[in-house]
Amino acid sequence: MSVEKLIASYLRIASDDLREANILFDAKGRNSVYLAEQAAEQIILAIAQSEEVHFGRDHNHQLDRMLVRLPDENPFKAALQSIAWLEAYATTYKYPRASGAIIRPPESEKLKSALDELERILLRLAEHFGVDLTPGSERPAARTHPARKV
Repeated sequence: MSVEKLIASYLRIASDDLREANILFDAKGRNSVYLAEQAAEQIILAIAQSEEVHFGRDHNHQLDRMLVRLPDENPFKAALQSIAWLEAYATTYKYPRASGAIIRPPESEKLKSALDELERILLRLAEHFGVDLTPGSERPAARTHPARKV
């Protein structure tokens, strides 16, 4: 698959995950944070494609480990590092603890802030790569060069 298609597909999946995370957030749904993590992961994977950074399965859901591999020159890295805490909600959050306790979601304000930041990042990346986020679009990214600080 081409890098152009991969970047566009990762960003479109992130857009879907983020839209659904916001719907669940508004409905006070527990899985909003899970979808926020998934959106962040898809965004990082899109950036990684442009940077020619490839992750093995051992990096799945490990946002902090994925971000370390991106160059510091990428302007999205710092913003994504500020919400890397979402990785805690990727796997174990979906299951009860051995004691039977259910892991609590993050505070609403913290999650809303992360959702808003993900939205800003996603829109800026879509513009940078020339990706149409309209549902059903299949056009590849117009550009694949990595973003750089100005």
